[in-house]
Amino acid sequence: MSNPAATAPDPAVESEVVWLSQGERGFVGAVRLLFAFTTVFGRWPARTLVRLVALWYASFDRRTHAASRGWLETVYGRSVGFWEVYQHILRFSLVSLDRIFLLKGAHKYFEVNRTGHHHMEKLTRERTGAILIGAHLGSFEAMRVDAASFDMPVSIVGNFENARMINATLQGINPDISARVIHIGDDPMGFALRIQQKLEQGEMVAILADR
Repeated sequence: MSNPAATAPDPAVESEVVWLSQGERGFVGAVRLLFAFTTVFGRWPARTLVRLVALWYASFDRRTHAASRGWLETVYGRSVGFWEVYQHILRFSLVSLDRIFLLKGAHKYFEVNRTGHHHMEKLTRERTGAILIGAHLGSFEAMRVDAASFDMPVSIVGNFENARMINATLQGINPDISARVIHIGDDPMGFALRIQQKLEQGEMVAILADR
């Protein structure tokens, strides 16, 4: 007799797959439209627009609402309400908006606080390779821009399969970012060798440890 526990799907994995599978449906065109809007009106009007867009998705897009709710309930271990779903979608949207401004070089909108920055400066001076451990707080672009401003060679490791078109669109805003991405993809040996190469060259490699 088979063990049901051995074959039952893991709710955490299931919710993550659903959330990730939302992919880029309708989002690429929205990014391009948002880029045009931000160019004309700036950050604060764009944030107001994004709040309305997030409200629409939370209210009327059933797939996005269900995916967000499933993920949040898995994380919190309880049922969640509409406000929490809206805040989840809104936070994702606002981070995506700020990615555009960071890639455009509009740094005047942001205040960056650093702790332990001297360690990275020392690694850069000595050309000593290092692995930086991070978490899903904010966006890659904040670190990329900050590293670039201090001429620090930092590459990002990630799996971008569910967002190829979005990342291609963002790379169109700033083509230089693609040179600092190590994509895991379907070649685990290849990406591991690229990491080793970067470290041997005295560069830094950033990995998100909470995924």
